[in-house]
Amino acid sequence: MKTHDTTKLFYDQYVYKLVINNGLADIFRNKNLTHARMVLDRLDSAEQDGEPLVVQRMRREIPVTTAHFNDAKKLIRFLYNFDDYTLRIELSHMSIYSNSKEWLTSIKNTLTPECFREFWEPSSAYTLKPNVIITDSYPDFDYKVTLGRAKGTPEFAKFVHNNPNLIKAGPTLIRKCEESSYVDGYYFFVRDEKSLALINLFVSNIRRIDKIVAM
Repeated sequence: MKTHDTTKLFYDQYVYKLVINNGLADIFRNKNLTHARMVLDRLDSAEQDGEPLVVQRMRREIPVTTAHFNDAKKLIRFLYNFDDYTLRIELSHMSIYSNSKEWLTSIKNTLTPECFREFWEPSSAYTLKPNVIITDSYPDFDYKVTLGRAKGTPEFAKFVHNNPNLIKAGPTLIRKCEESSYVDGYYFFVRDEKSLALINLFVSNIRRIDKIVAM
């Protein structure tokens, strides 16, 4: 399992993140534990009747390993008995976000060791705050600006080209702006607060602004 330093709060709230791999991860999507319980009960009945463990995905039946099934049954008990967490499901990968290292460690000590992929926790050298990104080197730019659900503009691309000392953006974002394409989720970096105030005058499509702090 890979370990990483948390340099910004997950969902502006959580400091810890545990990533596991399980073929039944998607039954927990949106923290719908009632649905997950129904699927696990059906699989439990199939196992008792000597039938193969499978789940229906679209028109296909996908086999489930005994290890993943047993882990999922253990996992749902942890999720039922704890409230302050968030889940993100990506195919067979489940990311569990929480502020309780003890709770996540209990999960890690209970499930099959081979299922774990990543664990994230903050360094003891700093305290994480919302909208702050920690870096171990002195940044050339003080802010990270993430764009929202609108189209970029050629005017913004031109501003980036003409002011490399004030703003830094990747080639894909610049191209999308030149093409007036949607830029949702793309980001750029701004040198300082004065530059940020200038950019705010003609860029309204801003989802969030994060302060970059060197430690």
